[in-house]
Amino acid sequence: MGDQIRPYYANFGTTLFDGVFLQGKMRAGTNETATYYTKKLEPGQDFPHDCEVVTIQDNVEYRVMNPILSKLAASIHAGIKKIYVGPGSNVLYVPGDDSCAFTISYLSDIVGKDGMVFVAAKQDLMQNNNFIGLLNTRSNVQFVAVGNTTHQDSAAVCKNSIDNFGKKIDVLFCDVGYVDQAHRFVHDNFENNQAVVPDVSIFLSEQAKLQECRFIRLFNVVTITSLVPEWCCAVGSFYHP
Repeated sequence: MGDQIRPYYANFGTTLFDGVFLQGKMRAGTNETATYYTKKLEPGQDFPHDCEVVTIQDNVEYRVMNPILSKLAASIHAGIKKIYVGPGSNVLYVPGDDSCAFTISYLSDIVGKDGMVFVAAKQDLMQNNNFIGLLNTRSNVQFVAVGNTTHQDSAAVCKNSIDNFGKKIDVLFCDVGYVDQAHRFVHDNFENNQAVVPDVSIFLSEQAKLQECRFIRLFNVVTITSLVPEWCCAVGSFYHP
């Protein structure tokens, strides 16, 4: 293992979500300390800048979910009730500032070998060494080259590419980088891809706009401002007539 990875032995008492594991008595927001993990998809392979890996019986490796480097991890630490991503899920992920690809790697771990993570990204982002490394080492990660992810044409590009794999998107995870990106991409992609439940990391001011564009039911909203200033994570369903 690399110098940045510190293996040790531990026992996990709780499965928080399918594919997300908890060590500790209480969730974040209490006086107890809890740490969250994913089961490493490719044991023995280092991930750049990763935290520590916990190795327990049968040589199973678990990765610490770092809330500083991933809004997905931050949302789980903040107490999101359900993420709707689990083993076998097909996820369309729109990266924001995830230049180290941590959220992609966590999603890849969670969906496992029976799921897929489709990453809608600009071509220049796909030249990032961390992204290239994921594509080369993880069979469940596929990149879809798009231009402007807020443009309506990007939804059609995503749909055509994903259709070639014979997959239907279960979850949209949109890690937005600026105001207006969330509701535009949610609207355009769900009109075209017919996904069921999106998981969207958004600016607080975007909530009303999501509801206006037929993102009609918010199941859970948690703020992650203590970890990522001015942000929250909203989970909801998209209505199909």
